[in-house]
Amino acid sequence: MKSKYSAEEKFRIAMESSSENVTQADICRRHGIYLCN
Repeated sequence: MKSKYSAEEKFRIAMESSSENVTQADICRRHGIYLCN
């Protein structure tokens, strides 16, 4: 099931990758975002 994020939430999540020394995968896991292949 897809979750819908507001523009503000998307922006905040995107900014985490530039402000912290973590991988994008770590940020996705933290927010419950998983890739489907």
